Amino acid sequence: MNARSQLPDHPAAHSNVGLQRVLVLPWAYNLFSRIIGGDVRRRFVDEYVKPFDGCRILDLGCGPGPLPSYLPPSFGEYRGVDTNPRYIKAAERRWQGHSNVSFLLQDAAEPMASTPQHYDIVVACAIVHHLDGPSADRLFSIAHAALKPRGRLVTYDPVRLNHQHPVARWLISMDRGRAVRTPEEYRALALPRFAAVESAIVHDMLRVPYSVYCMTCTK
Repeated sequence: MNARSQLPDHPAAHSNVGLQRVLVLPWAYNLFSRIIGGDVRRRFVDEYVKPFDGCRILDLGCGPGPLPSYLPPSFGEYRGVDTNPRYIKAAERRWQGHSNVSFLLQDAAEPMASTPQHYDIVVACAIVHHLDGPSADRLFSIAHAALKPRGRLVTYDPVRLNHQHPVARWLISMDRGRAVRTPEEYRALALPRFAAVESAIVHDMLRVPYSVYCMTCTK
């Protein structure tokens, strides 16, 4: 049995119940991110995305478009994709007039009408744990097809661990993404397609106890 066939299905992979519902609003999403995360995006970009002069970036699950703020002025192109129309409208307003920044309203786990092997970096920040097994598998396939040879997919998601800090475990259990995986399960998504997968478990990304799993998957 291959790794792909062992992927968990997670039929209810995303939730917007109760107070979680407000996070579909861009202002609430941004406020919550600043309160709990501080400058986490700066660290994620500097340590894992590692943009370079002229690079082309595809951001799957881009939210209201914060990532371009953390890229160097010399980046070549940024394309953000998200399924939430409120996020996309907010992102387009924010980056209006920037010809090298664009956004697409589409499910990040659905095939894209774009040129294959176009991007240097694909970012999937806090999106994989919102996807069931088949959808997550499709996202990794889309990322692989979009990347140039030696291009990189960079992911960031909460992770389930043994002997996890109880606060981290509780916060992760409250996440809108209901498909939080173990390190082995995240790697099983990447290994069928990517030649090299580097990973790290990080406990100090946020202002509160939390555990995230970052992968750099090289085509």
